[in-house]
Amino acid sequence: MSHRTPLLCLTLGFIALCYAGCDRETAGIAGSSEPPSMKTASMALRASDVSVDGPIAAAPGCSDTARIAFARSQELVTELRFDDFRASAKPYIATLRSMLPLDRKFADSSISAEERAQYLELDTTKNAQWRAVWKCIYEERWSIEDRGAMMQWLLFESNG
Repeated sequence: MSHRTPLLCLTLGFIALCYAGCDRETAGIAGSSEPPSMKTASMALRASDVSVDGPIAAAPGCSDTARIAFARSQELVTELRFDDFRASAKPYIATLRSMLPLDRKFADSSISAEERAQYLELDTTKNAQWRAVWKCIYEERWSIEDRGAMMQWLLFESNG
């Protein structure tokens, strides 16, 4: 079993945000100041519905409209108003990148007991960091387009 939970979680969250229209109203928490849970945002898909075999890139056969929309979302996140989002995501991305070699060892079953302990410690850190990023993404000031752009940016940045 491959352990790609950070990437899978981001993928599911992005898909739920952009394609299932998951925002505050559809997530059932209209007027709430709390962000929806990751479970709420990813309920639209099961983990078995998504296959990820490496860094995500524009799929062959993507329409020009989809490519333009993707390029726009990547450009959007570089705007100054996203500085605090990028700053809150920086530790999370660093932790994800440090976990990649251990993820590969988990995948091919060559991980040692010490590396497994290190991985579990990093995973706990990553989960705490993700909560801070998730809270930032669901601040009232962001539109659904902004949130989708942030999720895409996270996907690509976390893959190095």
